[in-house]
Amino acid sequence: MTRWILGPMVGFCTWLGFWLVTGWTTEVRMAGILAWVLAWWMANPIPLSITGLWGVVLTVLLGVVDPATAFSGFSHKVSLLLLGTFMVAEAMKVHQTDRVLSLWILSRKCVQRSPVLALLAMVGLSGILSWWFSSTATLAMLAPIVAGIFSGPMAGRVLLALAYAAPLGGIAFPLGANPNILCMALLEQQAGIHMSFSDWMKPGLLVSGLAITGMLALLFLFKKEKLEVSATSRIEFRPVHFNVLAALVLLAILWIVPSVWKHFQLHESIAALAVACLLFVLPYREGKNHWRPTLTWEEAKELDWSIILLVATGISLGAAIFQSGLAMQLGLLASGVLGSNPSYLAVAALVMAVTFLITLVTSNTATGELMLPIAISIAQATHQNPAAIAMGVAMIASLGVTIPAATPPVAIVSNYASVKQEPLYRLGFATDFLGVIVVFLVTVAWGVLS
Repeated sequence: MTRWILGPMVGFCTWLGFWLVTGWTTEVRMAGILAWVLAWWMANPIPLSITGLWGVVLTVLLGVVDPATAFSGFSHKVSLLLLGTFMVAEAMKVHQTDRVLSLWILSRKCVQRSPVLALLAMVGLSGILSWWFSSTATLAMLAPIVAGIFSGPMAGRVLLALAYAAPLGGIAFPLGANPNILCMALLEQQAGIHMSFSDWMKPGLLVSGLAITGMLALLFLFKKEKLEVSATSRIEFRPVHFNVLAALVLLAILWIVPSVWKHFQLHESIAALAVACLLFVLPYREGKNHWRPTLTWEEAKELDWSIILLVATGISLGAAIFQSGLAMQLGLLASGVLGSNPSYLAVAALVMAVTFLITLVTSNTATGELMLPIAISIAQATHQNPAAIAMGVAMIASLGVTIPAATPPVAIVSNYASVKQEPLYRLGFATDFLGVIVVFLVTVAWGVLS
């Protein structure tokens, strides 16, 4: 009950405090809504997606924006992109293509002969699978497999490497973490900057690669014990697995080609929806005489609709923050704190530091929904590159592995006996700190050069 009351109490106190100073302006109304939503995101009395939806409803009820603006996120290209991509990911999940791929990699002779290669293969797969699945789903699938083949005193650190690689790998791909795709939508909506997948992946892959390399060094470089790997039985792909993998390859081609061939322009959302529709007609044989599509509607209904709803409400709240004038006021406030002509380093350091502190205590999506509109407005008010600063905020929002209980991938592996022996808080904070430094340096360099 206390957690439920926290949101209204914080919201009403915000409204009352600002109303006494400035009156009942749209900025004040939006500030109270944002405070209410943030309090519920932190206390979590109801699902995060419903909290976001309640915030959108309040923007209409209190006259902050009109209904068309309030619900613009639900028809946004990014929401449709997530819908199509999640259907492709659901096909992978239904037919366990991800699991089969993992076991197939581990069954290769070159991997079984080299424990280090087996570790790198699983860490790489954890990072890449998190492009399509949530970090939680990735670890729930990979952790039992890895725990069954790695043994000895280093087994716990292997599981931790998987848990840390999932969010760090997701940084590299626009769909790898909710803040990434939300950042792209808000930049286009509020700053008129369109980012393609290749635009994101140029700095994203560098950040992800450096952070994962540094994380592996932290976990294994100064350990004298050797990795121990047991043999894995050989596994083969079935026709349905080739259907799913073919759909993934086709989707990747449709996303990449427009960036290298200017005469072929196709938005990422249309490509994702087209491939998703293809899965409903692409057949495979189940049994001797029974043919069925790769994906059925009964299976598609099981995809994570809450994530789509949460991102859609984030886009809508971002539009409301800008249209109400609250974003501009926060930008002017920050520019006043930083001075009349602040450096790019000062602006980036401020917003990224605040983002990191917030993501330690709330979800990465909630952090992104709160900080991205503010970061873009601060960048515009201080005449800095909004794309680079917003990317840094989105990437840092995906970190936050210091507290195991608040990080589902780490919470999953922390149940294993081998992981309980490890100093989780120290290793988690070192990984987070390393990630923040890498994100800051790469995005600052990218912002200055661009």
